[in-house]
Amino acid sequence: MNIEDRIKLAIDKRDILELNNIISLYEKEGKIIELSNIIQGSKNAILPFDYGDQEEQYGKMIERYFLLLARNLKKEHHCSLIEDLISKDFCVNGETYWFCHHKAHLMDNLYRDKMQEEVDIFFSLAAQKARSKDLFHITNGVFSTRSLKYFESMLSVDVKKQNTIEYYGDYMFNRQDCCFLICADSKYFKNYSFAFLNSFKNSVVKENGFNVIPHIHIINPDHECKELILDKYKNEFSFNYSFEYINLDNISEHSKKAYYTTPRYTLVPDLLELYGVDIIVSEIDAVIGKNLYDFVRFCRNYELALSQGVSSMNFYYHYGRVSAILSYFGNNFLSKTFAKLNKKYIDLYFDFSKTSSNWLIDQISLYKIFKYLKCDVYVKNNVFGKINANMLVELAQHFPGGKEAFIKHHKKN
Repeated sequence: MNIEDRIKLAIDKRDILELNNIISLYEKEGKIIELSNIIQGSKNAILPFDYGDQEEQYGKMIERYFLLLARNLKKEHHCSLIEDLISKDFCVNGETYWFCHHKAHLMDNLYRDKMQEEVDIFFSLAAQKARSKDLFHITNGVFSTRSLKYFESMLSVDVKKQNTIEYYGDYMFNRQDCCFLICADSKYFKNYSFAFLNSFKNSVVKENGFNVIPHIHIINPDHECKELILDKYKNEFSFNYSFEYINLDNISEHSKKAYYTTPRYTLVPDLLELYGVDIIVSEIDAVIGKNLYDFVRFCRNYELALSQGVSSMNFYYHYGRVSAILSYFGNNFLSKTFAKLNKKYIDLYFDFSKTSSNWLIDQISLYKIFKYLKCDVYVKNNVFGKINANMLVELAQHFPGGKEAFIKHHKKN
């Protein structure tokens, strides 16, 4: 059966699984323009149609298609296509979560700060409509996106987290040193800590004028983690560490994963005060791939350095405009202010309810605080450095064969 007949049959039967297979064919061949023509640009276009009792499946398909457009086409082109389709879909299916979600993104892209209140309203509507659905694929920060005006009004609110943090370590930092903060749950620590620490050890250069020492933060460490820290790693690597204990039994698996990404940023204010040195923040599922000291020297030209605009979708999705993969906080007033506001945003808006997602809250908070401080007339543009992960680390997710191959390759014999 040729592709045209497959499409016609799939539309007649409302066969969303087959329509997704067809989208995959065009994606694999890189034919995104051709895909947009059959999806929405012809007389016999696939979308929109009445989804009937397949709301989530239909929504997933639309979101996946929009993601492909944002990744592969220029801003003006993909915004135009998305705006056209959500307008037509609204006439068929009404005010759905994907309509609200992408209305917010479009307004944010096309008007930026001019319509920020309207943008925030549509993000809130999208979150409300998505609340009880299996929408991990599309949440893209909608549950964690708040208006900056609202955030500012909440700054005096005291948030008490039900967690306990214990700090350990013998290394005493000198003022010119730098701390490298990574964070993991028990599983990630056991899978990735050796590769990271070993690459770190191999990157150390003595008599360099300053030292860079890791601080490893483990959430709910089990016996094996403690054994690795206190026994197997103790004499091989130099590092400080902390243990965090928190009950995450009553939140969704998606939210647990999201929570594990946050302490590397919520700990920064405390570590800036505790150690009194600059702090690099990155991922544990990575290895040092570039000169560590050159990276530090570059970042010290600025008060604060963030991974800005590294996503291929950064012009469309706001969560991609500042990446959480790599950041640099100088031991200065601006970095301390940024770190405290960032912690406040995460503590205020991380939702511990069973139906929450929270995915990408680490990146949403960085972007929101970056935007908040950039609006301050006393903060000059040249104090923010622009970095990206390739300047320092090699990520497990980019390793040939993926993360499993990365773990196998770097496993200690």
